[in-house]
Amino acid sequence: MSLTSFLLSALSLLLAGTLPTKGIGNLDYEVELDPKEIARKNVSVIADLPLPESHADVEDLFCYIVDPEGFRPGWRTQVERIDKEGATFARVYWVQPELRSGQRKTYRLVLKSEPNDRNETGFHFDHGNGYRNLHYGDRAVYRHMNAYDPDRHEETFKTFHHIYHFDGDGFITKGHGGLYSHHRGLFLGWNRTRSGDDSWDFWYGPNQETQRHREYLSEREITGPVVGRTASRTDWKDPEERILVTDTREVTAWWVDEDTLILDFAIELTAATGDVHLGGDAHHAGFQFRASQEVAENQETTAFIHPESAVSLSNDIWEDAPWFVGLFTVNRHRYSVFHADHPSNPGPTHYSTRNYGRFGAFFTADLEEETPLTLRYRILIKRASKTEDTSHDYFARIYRDFVEPVGVTVTVQEP
Repeated sequence: MSLTSFLLSALSLLLAGTLPTKGIGNLDYEVELDPKEIARKNVSVIADLPLPESHADVEDLFCYIVDPEGFRPGWRTQVERIDKEGATFARVYWVQPELRSGQRKTYRLVLKSEPNDRNETGFHFDHGNGYRNLHYGDRAVYRHMNAYDPDRHEETFKTFHHIYHFDGDGFITKGHGGLYSHHRGLFLGWNRTRSGDDSWDFWYGPNQETQRHREYLSEREITGPVVGRTASRTDWKDPEERILVTDTREVTAWWVDEDTLILDFAIELTAATGDVHLGGDAHHAGFQFRASQEVAENQETTAFIHPESAVSLSNDIWEDAPWFVGLFTVNRHRYSVFHADHPSNPGPTHYSTRNYGRFGAFFTADLEEETPLTLRYRILIKRASKTEDTSHDYFARIYRDFVEPVGVTVTVQEP
């Protein structure tokens, strides 16, 4: 193309308003963080920044943070575009290293259309035969077990999440086999699930009951340097293949640091046909964690931490406990697993514990047809052998981080 032809083409595009540009202008926001009288460290923060029409359809936005002195700390950030209340927002995720109790902090957040200057490690998924893995860079984080084979019913009748070792291959959770084979990773179920006069056991699955993975919801999935989120749909089927309950398990993983992982679970339970009662007892129902078979073989290494409010009922069952922590040694590493029940969940909640490595939260509830019941839990896993604090006060603060998030006030800065 001659220079004259090129200039004429460019002029035509300009007149038509379609001349491509390298990027769009930056957007500035002032964001104030309120710790709410809680001393916080390495806390997850979410800020929703309203987008003008000029940026509402930009597919990729990036963010950097500027502190009050004008310094860019270089914290990892991640941006997700969302629609709410009839408007479009850039939802920004990051992990705030520290906020002092009662002292608000103000930052400048800058949105831009070009990536940040450095290459950042991030979350990504891969698939295998009967499972889906989440990775952070080269490190495996968890494995969602999603297979079902009627010829291997006892092995595959429920879906669950395996948690990988923080070093190398293998899991800190237990799968099929070992002591009490039906306990597997992070799992959900009730041993007395009733509809009308019929009852099924989605804890043991003794009569061909199954929790059957149906699909992943790609529209709810995000990956990046701060969070990795997925949502999966699971059908609870009776022996005649009728769907009794459908659950949607959304899992958001936060990369805090090399020795700390947060998994936030948002679970929607819906009765498919008719009302369903979720019943059972604290040792055989609810949302539970099961540590590796190695823990069952070395039970003297197991310990539990609970809030001061917890009341022991008997038989390792506790009330007035919104959270519990299990301490386990797996593959020569000490791990702490923090399990928190959100106050919006149905109650009363009872925690149960066993030294062979199982513990979790139990409640009973009635599901109404086509009316979702939403559950929220936080699982925080630490490599305790490399971190100093496994105290009661530390985990009490972690619980408050979960139920009382950092207050965020956003102000749009004029250009």
